[in-house]
Amino acid sequence: MRVSSPMNSLDYVWGTAVGYGRVEEILPGNGKTVHEFTTYKDVNYFPSPPQYPFAAELYPSWELGLPKKATVFDQYNQIKKINENKYDFTVTVLSDTAFKSIKLLMDAQYYGNTSALYLGPGYGNDTYYGLTGTALLDSTVEKIVSGADTVLQSTSFVYDSLNNLASVKKWVSKDLQKYIQTNIYYPYNYSITGPLKTLSDSGIIVKVAEEQWVKTPTSENLVSATITGYEVITGNKIKPKYVYGLRSDKPVPLSTIGAFNRFVLNRNSTLIPLVSTIERYDAKLVSLQVANNLTGDRQSVIWDDEHQISTSVISDAAYTEIAYTSFEGTNSGNWTVPSGQYNYSDAITGSRSFKLNGTISATVTSGREYVVTYWTTGAGLTINGVSPEKLTAKRVWNLYRNLLPSTTSSISIVGSNVTIDELRAYPADATMSSSTVDFFGNQTSGSSENNKIAYTEYDDLGRVRLREDVEGNIMEMNCYGQAGEKVNCNIIYKNNVISRKFVQTNCTGGNIPDTVLYTVAAGTYTSTVNQYKADSLAMNAGMANGPAYANANGGCGIVYAKLSYEDIDVDQNEDVVVKFYSDVACTKPRYVQNLQVVTGVNNTCETVPDDTHTANGTQLVIAYSVTRDYVKTECDPPGFPCWNFDCHVDYLLKPGNYVIK
Repeated sequence: MRVSSPMNSLDYVWGTAVGYGRVEEILPGNGKTVHEFTTYKDVNYFPSPPQYPFAAELYPSWELGLPKKATVFDQYNQIKKINENKYDFTVTVLSDTAFKSIKLLMDAQYYGNTSALYLGPGYGNDTYYGLTGTALLDSTVEKIVSGADTVLQSTSFVYDSLNNLASVKKWVSKDLQKYIQTNIYYPYNYSITGPLKTLSDSGIIVKVAEEQWVKTPTSENLVSATITGYEVITGNKIKPKYVYGLRSDKPVPLSTIGAFNRFVLNRNSTLIPLVSTIERYDAKLVSLQVANNLTGDRQSVIWDDEHQISTSVISDAAYTEIAYTSFEGTNSGNWTVPSGQYNYSDAITGSRSFKLNGTISATVTSGREYVVTYWTTGAGLTINGVSPEKLTAKRVWNLYRNLLPSTTSSISIVGSNVTIDELRAYPADATMSSSTVDFFGNQTSGSSENNKIAYTEYDDLGRVRLREDVEGNIMEMNCYGQAGEKVNCNIIYKNNVISRKFVQTNCTGGNIPDTVLYTVAAGTYTSTVNQYKADSLAMNAGMANGPAYANANGGCGIVYAKLSYEDIDVDQNEDVVVKFYSDVACTKPRYVQNLQVVTGVNNTCETVPDDTHTANGTQLVIAYSVTRDYVKTECDPPGFPCWNFDCHVDYLLKPGNYVIK
C-alpha cells in the first residue's frame, strides 16, 4: 500500500482511504492468523491519469479493505484453516450532469491565442464525475486442514435487483449435489395489503421470512421457517407483532408445504403455526411483553432507556403484574418512588441504594398471589398489612420477603429512614431475575430468581476481569496479555509514587494558607487487577488524606528557618544548610518557593559581605565543604618577621520573610 495506516485513519490518497493489505495477528504460543484485505489491485478500475491540477474520478473506496483471506497457523507454523471471500464489484460513473464537477486552474489569457496581446489572468477548467457502485460478497470457501486431509465448505450468495440478500447456498456434499439453501423475503416480495404494503411503499427494508431448505437433484425439503407478521402499533408506527415457525419432527417436502406464495403471509398455518406474539410495547416501541402461543407462558421485561438494555426478566407474568428497581437510574420499573436521598457508599447491587422516607407504591393486576422481596440494612417492613419473612443476610444487608394475597391490586411500602435496594414484586408462581449495568452497558451485578447475587468487574478494555459472589469471594479471574490472550493472574501490581498539593483551610486572622505536598509512597497499595487500579487506590487515598495533612503540617504562611552544618568530611569540611519548617519546634518540614534568604558570615580575620539566595524546596545549601577554622599568615616588609593568625568562620541568617530559629 502507499502508506502503513489502518482503514479507519484519516490518511487518504487521491481522496480515498488507505489501509493495510495484510495483517498478522500473533498470539504467543498459540500460532497466528494472517489477514489479507482487498487493495487497489482488486479494484479493477483504471481511469485515465488526470492532468494536474484536475481531480480524477474518485477511486471506488467501497472495494478497499474488505476481508479477503484469513489463514490460521498453529504454533508450529502449520496451516490449520483458510477462509477465502470473493466479491462482486460494480462501478458506475455518475455521468448525469447533476453530478458533474469542475476544477479550475488560474491561467493567463491572450488575444488570438498568441502572446501578441495580453488580456490578463483567467482560468482553465476540466470536468469530472463522481463514482457509485457496490461490493457484494459473492462466495466464501473454508478449508479445514487436518494432516494430509482437507475439508472444503463453500457458500455462495445471491442478491435481488435491489442488492438485498435473497438466498444463501451452502454445500453439504458436492459429490451428491446436496446443499442447504436459505431464502430471505422482504416486504416488496409480497403482494398483500396492510402493514407489509405500507413498508414496501415506504421503501423500508426489513426481513419478513426466512426459510431453510435441504436440496438435492431429486428432492426439496423444508427444515426451518420463520415468518414475522407486522402490525400498526400506534399512529403510523409499524413493528413486529406475530412470529410463526415451522413445527415438524422431520423435513417437510415441497409438495406438502407448497412453494412461496407472494399473495399470503403464511401459506400453511398447520405446519407453520403462530409461535409467539409481542403483546406490549412501550412509548418508544420497545418490546415489553411476549406470549408463547404454544405453551401459554408470558415473558416480560423491565427496560432501561438510559442504557438501552433490560434490567429485569420475568417469566410467566404480564407486564402489569410486575415491578422492579435497583434505584440506579431514572426508570423505576413500574414502582412510584418518592424523591429522596440515594446512598452511594453501599449497595447490594449496582452503585447506589435508596433511603426511604415515605411510600414506594405500585399498581398490579389482582387474581394472583404476589411476592415482594427487598434488601435492607435494617429490619423488614410490614407491607399491605403482611409481616416480613427474613430469608438471608449478607454483609450488613438483610433479605426479606412479604407474600401478599391474590386480592392485591396495589402495593405500598412505607418506611422512615430505611435503606433499601433491589426491590421486586411479581406473582408468586412466576420467576424474576435482574441485573445492573455500568455507564458502558456492562453488567456489574446479577441477581437470580432466588436472589443469589454475583458481581462482575471489567478491565480498561471492557473484558471480564473478575466474577465474585455476594461475600466478595472470587469465583472467576481472567488476566490478559498484550495480544489479548489469557495469562497467569498471579501478578501483584503496586502503586507508583503519587504526589498532590493541598491548600490549608484552617488559617485564621488573615494569614495566608500554605500549599502542602502530600505523597503516597510507592508500593503502599496493591491490586491484582492492573496498574491503573493500584495507582487509583493511591490517588483516592491522597485525595482523602491530603486536606487533613495540609491542615496539620501547614504553617498558615509562617516560615521558620534554621541554619545548620552537615556532612562533615574527613578534613572537617562542612556544608552550610538552611532548612525550613512550618512549626516553632522545627519538626515539620515546609516547602517554600522562590523564597529570598539572606545570609551573613562572621569571620574573625576578614570582612565578608552578606549574600542573597533563592530557595525552592524544604532546604537550601548555602555553601559546600566549608572550612570554618583556618590559619592566616601575614608578613611585614622584607627582612621583617611573619605573623600567623587563627581564624574562625560562623554563618548566620539575616532577617527576611521567615522566622529565624
